[in-house]
Order: sequence, then C-alpha cells, then structure tokens
Amino acid sequence: MSYQSEVLADNPNGYWQLNEAAGPTVLDYSGNGLDMTAFNTPTFGVPGPVINNTAVSFDAANSEYLRVPDPTSLLQTGDIFTIELWSKKTNNPATFQILYNKDTGAGSISLQFEGDEKIRLVRRPGDNVVRTNVAIIDTDWHYFASVKNGAVSTIMYLDMIDVSDTVTDFTFVSNANDLTVAILGNLSFPFNGSLAQVAYYPSALSVARLQAHFDAATALPSTRRRYRLLSDPRQSVVLSGR
Repeated sequence: MSYQSEVLADNPNGYWQLNEAAGPTVLDYSGNGLDMTAFNTPTFGVPGPVINNTAVSFDAANSEYLRVPDPTSLLQTGDIFTIELWSKKTNNPATFQILYNKDTGAGSISLQFEGDEKIRLVRRPGDNVVRTNVAIIDTDWHYFASVKNGAVSTIMYLDMIDVSDTVTDFTFVSNANDLTVAILGNLSFPFNGSLAQVAYYPSALSVARLQAHFDAATALPSTRRRYRLLSDPRQSVVLSGR
C-alpha cells in the first residue's frame, strides 16, 4: 500500500500531504473538508520524505505558516489522539519552534521543537507532557508520532523508535480553536524548515499501524539517523528506524 493509503486506513480527522505544487490552499485528504490556507508564501514543491510526494518549506524569518479553522473540534477531540508528521529542520533553533498547535488557549495541543533540539508535546500554556530523550542534531527528514491514550500512556516515536522521556499526565479536552502548522496561534515562534504528511487521528494508533506508515515512505535517503544523548551533549548515538 502507498503511504497515503496506509494513513487513510486509520481514519484521520485531518490529513494534509503538503504535496501541492503551489499555494495558498493545502488540501485535507481525510474527507472532512479541513483545507488549510498558507500565509506569507511558504515554498511549495520541495523534495519530501515520501516517494512521489513533495513537501512545504517554511522560513521563520518571514513567519510562514498554515492555518485552518476547527469549529467542530475535529483536530483536538480529547485525551486520546495521535499526531503524526515528517519534519526537516533548517538549523538548530535558538528557542522553541512550533510544528502543530491548536491556537493559544489553555489546554491546547502543541507539538514543538525546543531550543535544546528535542521535540516536546505540551498542553498549553506550559504543561510539559512528554519530550524526546534524544536531541535531533542533523537536518535530515525525520518521522514523528505522538500517541496519547488518555491516562494509560503517552509515547513519542522518532523514526519508529520509542524515545519518550519522563511522562507527566495532563488531560487534553476537546478544543475548537484554529489549528496552525509551523507557528503559534498568536503568530510567534515560527518553524524554520520543511514539513510533510501532517495527520491527526482521534485514536491512539498502535505501533504496528505507525510502523506500516513509516515503512511505506520509501524515499528516505537513509534509515540510520544521528541523535545526541541528552545526558551527555558531547556524545551521539546512531539508531536504526527499521
């Protein structure tokens, strides 16, 4: 099956391939009609991580981003969900940069790159739920999935390796705020890099289903990635995602 077929088999509430040749419209392939609009002219059609698909590049200096209204709370349905995307940063952020964010309201989902090169899931305004226990020091494409199954578990996958650090269970509730990609809802902390294949599911996907998605992305130049051990920033480790 293709990457897109694998994603759609798991019934996402929102799925944006970011495969358009030009903006400003970014189509939602979930069937829910949640098309995004691009602002400040991000670059479409850049090489992506999934075979036969492109991606969108964002320049933080221009505050380039995507936005879609979510009046029926399809993109934050409660405390059981999966957020999935591919990311390729341009450089190491000096402060945090937003990947996926449900505006700035209290209790909103925020998935973000931190200044220490980690990825963190946050319940806004500042409740840290989980972060990666390794730092991404390269500028390659990486697959991220954040899976929250209520109070049972919260797992962060990086290239299909469980890299979850200490988890603090904060409860997310349904939220009808706008969704922004690559920027905070108040237009601060923009992302500098490229994104592709963003999806939100109102369910906690199994590791087997996430692995099927990852394995379908056959355009990756390498399945071996380099991460920095957080316990000692002078060291690094090479992990294999397959």
